[in-house]
Amino acid sequence: MAQVDLARHLAEQIWSGDAPAGSRLEPERRLAKRFGVSRPTVRAALRRLTSEGLVRMVRGRHGGAVVLDVVVPPTLLPDAEPAADVDSLLEVWQGLEPLVARLASERWSPADLDLLRALVAEQHRSREGWAADLQRDARFRLAIARSTHNAVLEATVRRLQRDLYRARFELLRAPHSPKRTLATLRSREASRIKRDLSEYLSWLERLAAGTPDVSAAADADQPA
Repeated sequence: MAQVDLARHLAEQIWSGDAPAGSRLEPERRLAKRFGVSRPTVRAALRRLTSEGLVRMVRGRHGGAVVLDVVVPPTLLPDAEPAADVDSLLEVWQGLEPLVARLASERWSPADLDLLRALVAEQHRSREGWAADLQRDARFRLAIARSTHNAVLEATVRRLQRDLYRARFELLRAPHSPKRTLATLRSREASRIKRDLSEYLSWLERLAAGTPDVSAAADADQPA
């Protein structure tokens, strides 16, 4: 693994919330062992993250790479090719998200639900702009996928969310509030879940067509 690949992998941990703001990345020695690379490769990757403003290096016994509260640009994530075709992304997501939502609502643990609530509250309080909202929305969708406790499904959603984040960041540049989605999932009503997700996908399609009602979508906080 080259330092560029390692830097992208670590950037994805920050983007997804797996490495939250204020936490420390694993020590050099542990990262080198985990990814089968040399410590100079690890240092080069950390320098890249530092130069991009994703972490700051703290010296001393309890130092290390501290994660900053920033938006991760799509170009720093794995598979950093140009944004995928939006229509193709929507077609796949339209088939997959209802399954993810149903399994999550059946399998989530109290800890999963607490995390989803926290993400909704964070999104609702946010005044940091569209880029931060896009990242929070991706984290919310990933948290729903983790709540299915299906590793294959989670990995698939992670890849799709990276592509969708890239497309929205580069082309669409508008968030979707997750508050209503969480309320819908908690209802466990199949028809309500299907309706909410259908409206969300229709909103994305309007964005792709260049005719979104962004303010209405962003303010759609009340459950159906």
